[in-house]
Amino acid sequence: MGTFPKPVPSYESISRGVKDAAAAIADGQPRAKPPTILDLAAHAGVSKTTVSRVLNGAPSVAPAIRSRVLDAVGELGFQVNVSARALRTSRTELVGLLVPVISIFGLIVEALDEQLANDGFSILLTSSRRTDPGRDIASIETLVSRGVDALVIAPSDDRSRQLKLFLQGIRTPVVLLDREVRGLKADAVLIDQEPGIAGAVDYLAANGRSRIGLLVRDGRTRSAREIRRSYERQLERHGLPLNDAFVAEFPDLDHQAGQIGVQRLLDAGVDGLISTGTMEHTASVLEQLGTLQVAVPQDLSLVIYGHTAAASTGVGRLPMVAYPVHEIARAVRTLLAPRLARAPAPARVEMVKTVFVGPRG
Repeated sequence: MGTFPKPVPSYESISRGVKDAAAAIADGQPRAKPPTILDLAAHAGVSKTTVSRVLNGAPSVAPAIRSRVLDAVGELGFQVNVSARALRTSRTELVGLLVPVISIFGLIVEALDEQLANDGFSILLTSSRRTDPGRDIASIETLVSRGVDALVIAPSDDRSRQLKLFLQGIRTPVVLLDREVRGLKADAVLIDQEPGIAGAVDYLAANGRSRIGLLVRDGRTRSAREIRRSYERQLERHGLPLNDAFVAEFPDLDHQAGQIGVQRLLDAGVDGLISTGTMEHTASVLEQLGTLQVAVPQDLSLVIYGHTAAASTGVGRLPMVAYPVHEIARAVRTLLAPRLARAPAPARVEMVKTVFVGPRG
């Protein structure tokens, strides 16, 4: 994007500045006025313009000059006034990120944060806890009030008219993360659930399972709607029965939903199960199966949801529909690039496919 990470002074120069300031306070000396860019220029023996270029990450500064300026930053204890810079440039170099729950999106957040850091941007993260559109709106308002340069959002209810009207009224560019807000012109990264679900049903059918159940969130988000549609299509492809009693939907796939859902589906007679919640939810499913003395995979074949990075450890040894987190992060970054550069571009969609990972070990 042509943007460079902000320079960081060396540990040694920062340490010297901190020690000098601490010594002055210990000796009872009055605190000096904060150093200015002019002070940095004089200390480093360069012009004010050169200091400004170094602090703004300009690439065309000789390494030796850059090093002198950064040493001066540490030695004088200079701190960039981020608020003043934002007022001057109308940029905060922050991307606001709203997710329903951090545990599900944590690795995506980490991957995106790492990639955006290479472009000189940081993430401001908040969670709506999958409650209601009002909480989504309040969280987005908080991010907008901090002046973020763009928003990446996965609201808890993407069919809320209230949310749509609110998003239509803000100027901040929006990238939707596996959400569809009808009537909103916005970039979107969408997850194709079909490959992962197809692999899951193939696996379960190959193991002789004919009554396959689904534990899923209700239809307030695109991801849940697509999971259910893919599940139904794949059962039809295999000629397996579609039975509403084999689907357990909940507003939130928490610990309680895992326990209640397992009991409900076992009572309905399922012999295979696709569980689509978080690792916390998966733990509750396994706990309930253990309590009921249902052996996996002997009595019930289980497919869980997770991410590709977890496919070789812990519960990741179970067959899994996996999200490729780094591909998702790259897709988000691709859509953000022109928005952060303030370049005009039509709304675009990036599609990322889930994958099925069979049982290990």
